[in-house]
Amino acid sequence: MTPELRHCFSITIQVDKPIIVSRSPQTGKRQLIPIIGGSVSGQLRGHVLPGGVDSQIIEPDGTCRLSARYALQVAEGTVYVENNGIRRVPAQYHDQLFADDMRFFSDIPPEAIYFRTVPTFEVDAPALSWLTTSLFICAGGRTQDGVMLDFYQVADFHFLHITVIAVSPFFPSRQRSTMAPSFHSPESQTGAVMKAIAITQAAADGNNIPSLTEIDLPIPTAHGRDLLVAVKAISVNPVDTKVRAGFQGDTPRVLGWDAVGVVQSVGEEVTLFAPGDEVWYAGALGRAGSNSEYQLVDERLVAHKPRTLDNASAAALPLTAITAWELLFHRLGVEEGGNAGDTLLIVGAAGGVGSILTQLASKLTAMTVIGTASRPESQQWVREAGAHHVIDHSKPLADELARIGITSVTHVASLTNTEQHFNALINALAPQGKLALIDDPETLDVVPLKAKSLSLHWEFMFTRSMFETDDMIAQHQLLTRVAALIDNHTIKTTLGEHYGAITAANLQKAHRQLETGRAVGKIVLEGF
Repeated sequence: MTPELRHCFSITIQVDKPIIVSRSPQTGKRQLIPIIGGSVSGQLRGHVLPGGVDSQIIEPDGTCRLSARYALQVAEGTVYVENNGIRRVPAQYHDQLFADDMRFFSDIPPEAIYFRTVPTFEVDAPALSWLTTSLFICAGGRTQDGVMLDFYQVADFHFLHITVIAVSPFFPSRQRSTMAPSFHSPESQTGAVMKAIAITQAAADGNNIPSLTEIDLPIPTAHGRDLLVAVKAISVNPVDTKVRAGFQGDTPRVLGWDAVGVVQSVGEEVTLFAPGDEVWYAGALGRAGSNSEYQLVDERLVAHKPRTLDNASAAALPLTAITAWELLFHRLGVEEGGNAGDTLLIVGAAGGVGSILTQLASKLTAMTVIGTASRPESQQWVREAGAHHVIDHSKPLADELARIGITSVTHVASLTNTEQHFNALINALAPQGKLALIDDPETLDVVPLKAKSLSLHWEFMFTRSMFETDDMIAQHQLLTRVAALIDNHTIKTTLGEHYGAITAANLQKAHRQLETGRAVGKIVLEGF
């Protein structure tokens, strides 16, 4: 009878530089790696205490035999961990194991590394005794920055399924190990209903804000790769107002493309999450949105929410963070830590996308970042987000750039009123520059781009989910990375205003404010 493995928790470990004890071609390499911290998520939640050590010997054939000792501080008490195992990498990397620079680990596909360990535990609280009465194994991953370990219990057939998988900020691209079990959906919730706020009337002239009405709908059931999420907080985006104002389809239609919530149940193909996980996401344009007590969402679009943010602060970010990240790194092709000497002009930097894009560009690249805003309060907001310069987009662009000593820019992110600024942006761009936009101009004459060999890039964050692209999981990965950047205080929430509970009246108020074009940061609603 094959034993069942059930994922219990994950640990991300931060390490310092290795201390080399000995090194020779005959005996291999002996090293001690200080453990300086980390986090614990899943059924256990807490952090890794500093002072641990991973004692390793790398044999001449490249096999690493490791023996780690460290302690965890979790909600129930403290846990001492002894973790012994083996790590192997592909043969072409063996020589690099004996050098001092471990950055090469980032070049190795996670699935090409064999990393398995057998942990044992000492605990100081009865609530943790389950760690000492079962066998566990770990599936691990290693990069230049640290280690992630997924802990699996070797269970018998009488245990209930236990939670929870979390993806480490050190491994934004790593999927859950194939050894992980799947979780199954509950029985159909026939007859159960949920509160929702929906469009109940098609748009005639765009003035259908009063049609946002509170209704009851059946609670859906998760299948396949879907999660059923209990929605705790939402934010409102321009896409909400555009869809509402132009809606001609069947009613009722639930909008909403930003949410923080708790996983209630999962489909039979889900591998990344389990019930009880706190998550955040933007979702898919063609499905029922987040303005409801419960929502179905594909796990590939979801990540664990930042630990350091409350629900409202986290809800402000998913859609705009995805848009900003994809625009900057996927469309414009900017490199993290790179592009020194380049200049990024962000038109509309005080809005939801602009607020997070300014932070990402100023904190994660070497570019000079120029943000545009017209009002004193919005200009201050952009400065606080990290822009090196702030100019007024209500004034001639060439004059404003000249005022700060800039003659041309290499990259432009046009987030609003692209038609109005298009010619000025072309003039401001250096030859072979790049222009990305997210809005919906009626027409654009692209012929003037030719003389400078300028490239035009559109960013639409729903593309991956709309076409179910092969890289759809990229949104799970980048939201995981953004959560880590928030938790280590590299970037911060862009919450602007909290409008109270998720009610029809408050949602109508949020739509009206967004349509003025004067919102600074994100509008958030919380709780039904």
